[in-house]
Amino acid sequence: MSHAGTLGVWQGAGLLATTLLGTSVFILPEMTIEIAGVNAIWSWTFLTLFILPIALVFAKLSGQFPHAGGPANFCELAFGKVVGRSIGLIFLLVVPLGAPAALIMTFQFVDTLLELSDISGLMVQYLFLLIIYLLNIRGVSLSATIQLGLTLTISALVGILCLAYFLSADTVNNITPALITDTKPISTMFSAAALAFWSFLGIEAMAHMSSEFKDPKKI
Repeated sequence: MSHAGTLGVWQGAGLLATTLLGTSVFILPEMTIEIAGVNAIWSWTFLTLFILPIALVFAKLSGQFPHAGGPANFCELAFGKVVGRSIGLIFLLVVPLGAPAALIMTFQFVDTLLELSDISGLMVQYLFLLIIYLLNIRGVSLSATIQLGLTLTISALVGILCLAYFLSADTVNNITPALITDTKPISTMFSAAALAFWSFLGIEAMAHMSSEFKDPKKI
């Protein structure tokens, strides 16, 4: 039995943006520069262009076949139950590995600010789990609204940092020569792109959430 969704387009944008902004803004750019040097900018450029068709395909499928199974449901419709259930199992097995990693990543930001002891750090991590549980109890609509607020906050913060950097009187002198003169092999660009691809893996998350939208065709 189907139920009426509660999410709007802006809430969906907030859910997707926070999924993508986490690692792509704060972690992966530096890692891609370490791998490819100045070629990293091309890694991100090409990857952004290549990911657009994937995003459009997921959006079209989610609008036509809204289901909590997401990609697993699409595979089942196309290739049968065995393939669909196999894909669903893969997504399920990611949770025990991905959730702790995401929790630890979040905690590192808090630990950097507060320098917590081991016991205090453990309590904070339990607090994060409790907050996540409470948000899930209240429903996805509240979570989506909060994440939209976080998206706007993160975007504003990054914008302010960029503006402050370019308005600095020492901007020209602060450009890192190593980044400009680094002539690593062109093959490193593809290695960096493979790593950067992980920043876009939140796209399939919207397929899982498609049945929660008021109008899935507007995803």
